[in-house]
Amino acid sequence: NTLKGYRIDYGHLAPLHDMRIKDIDRSDLQKLYNKADVSQNTLRKMMQLINMIFAYAVKCNILPISALNINKTINVPLKESKKQKSREILSDDDIRILWENKDNDYARIALVYVYTGMRFSELQGLTPDRCHDNYVEIVDAKTPAGNRIVPLSDKVRSLLPIIEVPSRTTFERHFKYFLPDHYIHETRHTFISMLVKVGVDDRIIKAIVGHKTNDITEVYTHIPLDVMLEAANKI
Repeated sequence: NTLKGYRIDYGHLAPLHDMRIKDIDRSDLQKLYNKADVSQNTLRKMMQLINMIFAYAVKCNILPISALNINKTINVPLKESKKQKSREILSDDDIRILWENKDNDYARIALVYVYTGMRFSELQGLTPDRCHDNYVEIVDAKTPAGNRIVPLSDKVRSLLPIIEVPSRTTFERHFKYFLPDHYIHETRHTFISMLVKVGVDDRIIKAIVGHKTNDITEVYTHIPLDVMLEAANKI
């Protein structure tokens, strides 16, 4: 992920790609930063990458040590914040389309996401020893709350077995064939929304989807599997 981030940031430096580093001066960087159609955070990352590249050039005796301060001479432009895409949920009609195509592997996997609330990586990373008759175990999550058991409702069990989850790029391409206006992570929001709609307790929802809680009384509340299964079967 770090390497991917550097590649993205390097892509934003495209106007400099064909230039020798010793020919890049303050005006070139100022022009680049001014014209870059990026957020303030991305601009900061671009400048950090320039600092790293110039520092390496100094280390290799390509640039003088004064080059380490080149970004300090820049008038950093203020960029407008990028509007975040609002979190959408799948409508009843969207879910109906997936059910009508449940014989298709990709539609079936999408439905599993809809009725479990799992993140893409969580389903993709499941191993056979973590899969049970009516629940799966999520381990090695990024946060302690993410390590949990996820109930498999009757609807989910009717969609099994899932032999293999493809790469995210492949899956999203097929997912958009059925639902072109949605993204795979919206299945997770949909699952949470459906549980809220049928009146499932917030503590149960957090336990199922692995949301962190700031309520100390909830930290020590263990939600039994049968309670989570009952909740999942309400939708």
